[in-house]
Amino acid sequence: MGSATAKIREIQESIDPQQTGVEVELLMRVHHRNLASFIRYCDEDGNKAIIHEYMAKGNLHEYLTGLESLHNGCKPPIIHSDVKATNILLNERLEANIADFGLSKVFPVEGLTHVSTTVMGTPGYLDPEYYISNQLNEKSNVFSFGIVLLELITGQPAIIKTSERIHIPQWVSPLRARGEITSVVDPRLKEEYDVNSAWKAVEITMACT
Repeated sequence: MGSATAKIREIQESIDPQQTGVEVELLMRVHHRNLASFIRYCDEDGNKAIIHEYMAKGNLHEYLTGLESLHNGCKPPIIHSDVKATNILLNERLEANIADFGLSKVFPVEGLTHVSTTVMGTPGYLDPEYYISNQLNEKSNVFSFGIVLLELITGQPAIIKTSERIHIPQWVSPLRARGEITSVVDPRLKEEYDVNSAWKAVEITMACT
């Protein structure tokens, strides 16, 4: 008989129990090879935790078709609401799996274009339109995904702290305008990449944001 290894994520007391209930309900419904598998929910002696599939390679921040499944493979669609590097886990084959559905929203009626909700999420990854309008939609996830891709390409965090705090698209934009691709791409790659491919990657990610 085979064995499985699990990852336990403890739930802080400050988190709304209703929010946890929504996450557990969604995790029980959604199954896809690029979504971290839900194993069970535990509530014992006041200690609450969600147990999901263990990803041997940690998360993307420490070292992505899952979003498409949430948007188009679920009826009605699910908006993750907190796509970021630490919520994308890597298995032993370095395949990305989206995790942490605590802030996810389901379209209440199929065919709706957005969900009106209180703004929640991680600074640096939040879609500015969602932040202003309180209207969450699939484009909100695309924006967050673009930020994750920019982090991968540049090696910089979503919010870059120099003499001031700069959002990563704002940091990339002037370098892109000046054609300085070597200043955009993570210097740890030591320019060992195809320049045309790098430009295409940057253009795609900036289109997301």
